[in-house]
Amino acid sequence: MNDPIAAIATSTATDAALAVIRMSGERCHALLSACLRKKGAPVDLARWPVRRVKLCEFVDPTVGQLLDLVTVILYRAPGSYTGEDSAELICHGGRGLTRQIYRALLRAGFSPALGGDFTRRAFLNGKMDLTQAESVSAATQAGYALAARAAASGLSGETSARIQSMANRLVDILSLLEANLDLTEEGINVVDPSRILSTLNECRDSLAELLRHAERSALLSGALRVALIGKPNVGKSTLLNRLLGSDRAIVSPDPGTTRDVVEGRAEIGEMLFEFVDTAGIRQASGEIESEGIQRSRHAASGAHLVLFVLDASSIGAEDHAIAADLPPAVPRLTVLNKTDIATDARIPGNGFSGAPVVRTVGTAPEGVRDLFVALEEQGRNLLGGLSDAPVWISERQSECLRRAQASVDRALSAMEEGGLTEEFVSADIREALAALADFAGRKTPDDVLNRIFSKFCVGK
Repeated sequence: MNDPIAAIATSTATDAALAVIRMSGERCHALLSACLRKKGAPVDLARWPVRRVKLCEFVDPTVGQLLDLVTVILYRAPGSYTGEDSAELICHGGRGLTRQIYRALLRAGFSPALGGDFTRRAFLNGKMDLTQAESVSAATQAGYALAARAAASGLSGETSARIQSMANRLVDILSLLEANLDLTEEGINVVDPSRILSTLNECRDSLAELLRHAERSALLSGALRVALIGKPNVGKSTLLNRLLGSDRAIVSPDPGTTRDVVEGRAEIGEMLFEFVDTAGIRQASGEIESEGIQRSRHAASGAHLVLFVLDASSIGAEDHAIAADLPPAVPRLTVLNKTDIATDARIPGNGFSGAPVVRTVGTAPEGVRDLFVALEEQGRNLLGGLSDAPVWISERQSECLRRAQASVDRALSAMEEGGLTEEFVSADIREALAALADFAGRKTPDDVLNRIFSKFCVGK
């Protein structure tokens, strides 16, 4: 597992000022030495200091041709990310040049790293637990600020520390229960039922809190989906373009211009929103428009939030019919658009269908300021406390938490009912501890590890 590997750690999708190539494994420094020169002379990396930036020449080891001036940082085991001898090479970021240097490293004896190879080695060498390793993947894939903060909570070991604290408390009461089994025959009882019940209840509460975070973590891996719904020509497309800061939707005074779903993403208040501009809902005039309206209803059902857009100057029975048809389980914001041409008397002051009301002027940049504020508030409501203290929990981790919770619940029931022996309670606590150990990856089968690390990008 410690064969020397190398990978381009920065994006190769476009040229850049700089690129980073990572290397790790046995003989890493010796192989890299063959590619480096200092004023034309060979270098001995065994004599170089670690964690210092050194400028040198990079040459193709097979022909000695100079390829670039690079900087190199060395790390020695175990004081590196992977726990192995490692190095980072920073070169100029042209894609052709970067690949040329990478291929030269392969000719020197490095093997191409697969996705997640560096972090997998860090996990196997005890540099991080599996929870932190999964957070590395989440951090590299975080598309917006809140998701990045959530991933950071896992990277820091904060979540792992909470799990370890819980496990320590369970071990304490398990040791009491098991000691009591040995001493019962001698008429000695060392178990305090109230202490065991208190610890089990604390663990149950902690697990329930983490599972609440887990339910919302799915939102962090994607975007909050917002469907713009309303009758034709109320200004949905104009609002979408304002929200996105670009012209994604066609704007026309003719009703029914938008006949399909138009999507776009924007970050608002550290949260990522995916807006869906749908066809105006009305009596369809043709088969194509009818299909668009059906897609609008489907988009509303699959959204986290509906923006129900009204033309404030012409609210009528058709709007009420659309409101009644919206999915009741999906939160809603009523957007009174075109308030610049509506009289105050024609704008409902007490809401519409019970939803919060936002007044907008889609044709003016400043006319949607309140909508941005309302969207941020709705996003925080959807994410709950996760928006203030984000915690990222993977589906694998969620399953471990559910198993631990079920075991703790069984132990509590046994203690409260009093009809089962301490032996049964101990068995439930051991199962809870096994689930928490799986959470941290202490006993994880290779097929599970392969599935986890296959999701990583190359270079991590």
